[in-house]
Amino acid sequence: MEKSDSENLLDFNTRFSKYVETIKKELYTEARIIKVYLKVLHTIDKYMWWTIAQKDLYHTLVEIMDESVRLYNFMEVGDNKNDFPPVFKPIVEVRKIENSEKIKLVNKEDDVNKEDDVNKKIDELTESVRKLTLLTQ
Repeated sequence: MEKSDSENLLDFNTRFSKYVETIKKELYTEARIIKVYLKVLHTIDKYMWWTIAQKDLYHTLVEIMDESVRLYNFMEVGDNKNDFPPVFKPIVEVRKIENSEKIKLVNKEDDVNKEDDVNKKIDELTESVRKLTLLTQ
């Protein structure tokens, strides 16, 4: 069983579930169906398969299918970068206080303003030294 290019993973999962329902329950175990589903998932997307296979959180076929659809949808949206909101950098930074086990929160905007002030003072000082040098010549 394969996923066609025209169907999404939710449609494929529905088709897979309907196919499983056609098999007599005495002829399979859920563990075996999960193995088959994971093999098919491996052919669909190796990253998605690996993400699900390495976690031991999903114990039923329904849980695995739900997680695969969640990952599939996330990856589909992830292909279109415009769907994501812009990334904002945090304005607060955690810093360790020197010679202490304590930490403090520092407003990054204040740091930027302080840095701008320092740069401005350095520029002014540089200009003053340049003028002084010209005067002494």
